Amino acid sequence: MLATIGVPEYRRQLAQRYLRLIVANLKRIDAAEDAWSGEVSQSTGSYVCRSNLDGTGGTAPYIDPRPAGPVPGTYGIKVMGMPATFDGGTNGAMNAGQWLKGCGADPVSCGL
Repeated sequence: MLATIGVPEYRRQLAQRYLRLIVANLKRIDAAEDAWSGEVSQSTGSYVCRSNLDGTGGTAPYIDPRPAGPVPGTYGIKVMGMPATFDGGTNGAMNAGQWLKGCGADPVSCGL
């Protein structure tokens, strides 16, 4: 009987941790993008790639280490002024606000 109560609660808590980590990673990416754009004078609409932020493109690293996980998926960075996204889970690519709004109440339903 305890297993039927404990397992779903454990799964919910684990999914909540995953959601917090995804949102924190997305905010780190957005902050790194802002720092990079200010230093190299890039404006809204400019293309951004990971190498601009992680130091592999010849610039100083603005984010280290590069975010990964916590579930299979990819963090996306495309255009200055647009928030970074993560496409793990079952809802496709979403930014930090969308993750919180769409999955905050029940992250297990989002595939976390």
